[in-house]
Amino acid sequence: MTSFEIRGGCFYRHGKPFIKTTAYGSGDYLITLPEDYVLDLDKNLYLRAGFTCAEYWPRWREVNPADGVWNLQPLRTLLERARRMGIAVFIHFDPSPPKWMSKKYGWYVLTETGRKLLIPVGGMVPHDENYIREMDNYVKHIIDIVREYDDVVADYWLCGEKWVLMTEFKEVTIEGVREDASYDDLTVSKFRKWLKGQFSLEELGVRWNMDENTYSSWDEVYPPISLRKTDFKNRPLKRWRVARWDWYRFKQHLYVWVWKSFCDIVHKYDPTRPISLEVNMDLPGFAGHGRWYKVCAVAPNAHAGVQDFEASFVRALYYLAIARGSSSPPHQVNEMSGFQDYRWCIRNAWFIQAMGGTGMTFWDFKSEYWGLVTGRGWKYDPREKPQFKESYLAVSEINSIFRRLMNEIGGSSPLKPTIGVLLIDEDSFHEEGVSIPPTMRILKSLLELGYGFETVIANEEHLDRDKASRFKIILAPHIKYISEKHAERLREYVEGGGILVLWPFAGEYNELGDPYTETPCKPLAEVSGVETKVDMIKEATTHLIRARNYLPERLKAGNWLLETMPPRLEMKVKLALDRNLAFDYIDLLTEKLTSDLEFQVEFYGIPKGTRLKGIPVQEVRPRSGASVIALHDGAPSIVLNKYGRGYTVYLASEIVGKDFDLLMRSLLSLAGLSPYVEVKSSVERELGILWGLRRLEEGYIMILIENADVQQDVRIRFNEKRLGFRPTKVRELIEGKDITVDGELRDSLKPCEVKVYSILK
Repeated sequence: MTSFEIRGGCFYRHGKPFIKTTAYGSGDYLITLPEDYVLDLDKNLYLRAGFTCAEYWPRWREVNPADGVWNLQPLRTLLERARRMGIAVFIHFDPSPPKWMSKKYGWYVLTETGRKLLIPVGGMVPHDENYIREMDNYVKHIIDIVREYDDVVADYWLCGEKWVLMTEFKEVTIEGVREDASYDDLTVSKFRKWLKGQFSLEELGVRWNMDENTYSSWDEVYPPISLRKTDFKNRPLKRWRVARWDWYRFKQHLYVWVWKSFCDIVHKYDPTRPISLEVNMDLPGFAGHGRWYKVCAVAPNAHAGVQDFEASFVRALYYLAIARGSSSPPHQVNEMSGFQDYRWCIRNAWFIQAMGGTGMTFWDFKSEYWGLVTGRGWKYDPREKPQFKESYLAVSEINSIFRRLMNEIGGSSPLKPTIGVLLIDEDSFHEEGVSIPPTMRILKSLLELGYGFETVIANEEHLDRDKASRFKIILAPHIKYISEKHAERLREYVEGGGILVLWPFAGEYNELGDPYTETPCKPLAEVSGVETKVDMIKEATTHLIRARNYLPERLKAGNWLLETMPPRLEMKVKLALDRNLAFDYIDLLTEKLTSDLEFQVEFYGIPKGTRLKGIPVQEVRPRSGASVIALHDGAPSIVLNKYGRGYTVYLASEIVGKDFDLLMRSLLSLAGLSPYVEVKSSVERELGILWGLRRLEEGYIMILIENADVQQDVRIRFNEKRLGFRPTKVRELIEGKDITVDGELRDSLKPCEVKVYSILK
């Protein structure tokens, strides 16, 4: 089967570049559509919208409703109709087993309060050999049909909150109760075996309870629970947090094993088609939920999809950066919100392509709130009179352009990332969500400065698998908790020539939550050339200020988790938070704490004597050989240290306002990075214009997006050194106009207009 494949980071169908555009529920709609409507543009609303692909979710319980019974005719019907319509179909696997199967094998969840619940529940699935065998059979039956319709089928998806073992108990309830689960005999026995591979019984007793005589046999070892600082048998654990960390790591271990097994099964039956895994994060921080990126790291046929249920370009970039840091391209976008207005849909769809994602997948095609058209469900209903939403009109327009420019846009690949924003699991576990506000601020600055499309979220997999060297610079906004192993990997990265920027509070605690005797920990102290002082009051104050500044970005109606909040309530929610968290007080506190830091030397574009506004948040003492770049109230604020072939910058101040962009530009210059293009507009507006580049064989695609709802005149200056050539041939692809350039390009954009340029040698 070779009709659909990946070449150079792009989807190819029948040997040509392909952009997948689709919407959830489209398969159900097309299956239930009257036969004589299928090719009728007036009656088939999906065909009229111009989508290139349909989504189908052959739920396990529906295709295998009873033991030995298979119902695959709906899938055949869809594939036959899609063939006639000239569109592709992507298969969305459902790994939740039917209830009859769970009863047959005794698959259940045992919660920490003793409730025994039949799977599927809470998004969890089994993890024994029977499940793997039955999943193999389910996948085989689906792919047997795919073989008959190879010319129609695109790729595969595994999407949704499927945890194996729920890794977090805050965000997901189990039948209405927020508690931890998976204390059944099989899981406990696997946990014990996993622990045995790392610790002796005496070592585990000390690790969890500060007593080597805690356990007399492995049969006494039980996982910790969440509601009290005890294990499942209600025995107190003096180091309960460490036990929780081990329990969390084990769950991720089993999670990766199950979904790696799933990807291997798909590859066994269809070795050419890729599978996309939805990277579903930030609920509410980079913590808790299953780590799809860990699966992508070990499954060669897996590519990270983009979870995009957002109403903010900064948060949209966050999800794109997570996906791009998780696997090689392509990164199909998933769960775009169908209830957004015309302007957001236009801009967001192009923003995704500009930042290295691909295609469109809306949630969903037909439904009252989320859908592109109104309706009570996904299936066709002759009693309904669906109404088009603004988003439907936008999607139809984009589909038309994508189809026309399929070879150019579909055949362009994302640029290789040069900037990694580091978020690591141990830090997220101990301080869930604390890293998110500074991360979003960094992403916003990179977007403003024109580096968004070469930025990814780096994670511990990059450190564990020696992949950090792909980045010219690693920005670490919050690695307060870091294992010595990961700190050592960062030391090696700098020694090999990398640039590392450490924000305040780096390296204070290890992965168990224990404080290091000296701060930062030894590898980070060596590489940064500083010694630091721990001040929990300053840390808490810094987080409070960061969170206050991030909340307006987070609490936009339409953002993930707030998708059902009407826009009219957005201001009321913000006002309630303002009153209860006393934003005026936090703003006044910020103002009183803010003072000038002064550069003592010229620093990559920042002249000596320059003053920036900031808050001193940590006391640092430079070691011999380290250079003090800036002083804040007479104390070291920015310290530069040459280590091996690279450099480390330690920031001891929280830079406020637009001065942050000035510092970011300087740090990127230290890494030898300057923008591929500089875009200047006649209108000065925050993120008033958005842009990104993609790679062509003989040049680049540049996407320019108007985002201020006004007419803008723009001047685009090309960086010949980074492009690798002096552009002489530029063509605006949507209108089909050739443009003369001489080092720069001048053009204008109407409100919400998008322009796509091919830039060739």
